Amino acid sequence: MQLDAKIILISMLAVLGSMGLYYGISSAFLKKIEICPETVIIVKNAQDKIEGIVRSFYGHYHNNGEKELWVVDGGSSDETAAILERLSFEFTGLKSLLLPDLSAKACMQEVLKYIDGPLILIIDLTDRTKNKSDIFF
Repeated sequence: MQLDAKIILISMLAVLGSMGLYYGISSAFLKKIEICPETVIIVKNAQDKIEGIVRSFYGHYHNNGEKELWVVDGGSSDETAAILERLSFEFTGLKSLLLPDLSAKACMQEVLKYIDGPLILIIDLTDRTKNKSDIFF
């Protein structure tokens, strides 16, 4: 009976030790891996907003504009393209894709040809609703 208690105790300690070892090894590797999504913003006629959006994005990361940000312009008729070109000189990670008048879905499909990241965050800022109250459910 006393031998059974010792075997159970040793078995429990061995399992806990193995779990601790596994946790220590896995956490050491996971801390070094940073999973950060590729960010894509799809815009159209956004001259009043695009500079603030880009500056806010790079202000969040504090990395001198090296983080890659894709801005897809789906055929703007305003100064959005010129603003993106000017900002691309300031932020080296800013990639702009200027497309003819395309839907947001077509813009998404086009930009996916250039991105190979494992995780992609796509933000659609095109105005698809005439009535802003339609956005909220």
